[in-house]
Amino acid sequence: MECCHTLEVLLNALQIEPEYLDLRSVVAKMFDHQSVSGILASKSYDDSGWVALSWIRAYEDTRDEKYLKRAKVFYKQILEAWDDFCGGGLYWAGDQKGGGLLYKNAVTNELFIYLSLKMRDNVIDLVEKNYYLNWAIKTWKWFKNSGMIIQNLTSYWVLVINVNQWECIGVIIKASF
Repeated sequence: MECCHTLEVLLNALQIEPEYLDLRSVVAKMFDHQSVSGILASKSYDDSGWVALSWIRAYEDTRDEKYLKRAKVFYKQILEAWDDFCGGGLYWAGDQKGGGLLYKNAVTNELFIYLSLKMRDNVIDLVEKNYYLNWAIKTWKWFKNSGMIIQNLTSYWVLVINVNQWECIGVIIKASF
């Protein structure tokens, strides 16, 4: 995931000094050397969201389609985390190391809403635009009713899933803002 933070720093520098073309080559090298399979195998869906957002940012700054295509790869992987248990929502992680499919958290779902809207803003095809918008709306509707948001729009961090009893047992941790 550190690669997406580095990429953001480079893209910020390009906005300040757009004629500094050496930075564009570094972004391209990061693309070429990124371990896509490693990130996908981790099934850390929030990390995949951050990485996808970084590649969208690279696309917005360069208009190079390969960056948008890379963002779509991570977007598709995040969709694996959606199910209808507890009425919907995305799990935080899908691998055993990351806790498996044990809970749905605010960060992953909030990121996905934003990612869906950014994807919608950057695709040209109307069918694709609607696809991403529909996912943003579907995720927002679930998130809004998940119990992870209180009156002042502060969000709680996680919805714990009790897999033995197949029920949602509620929100346990409040994020501090």
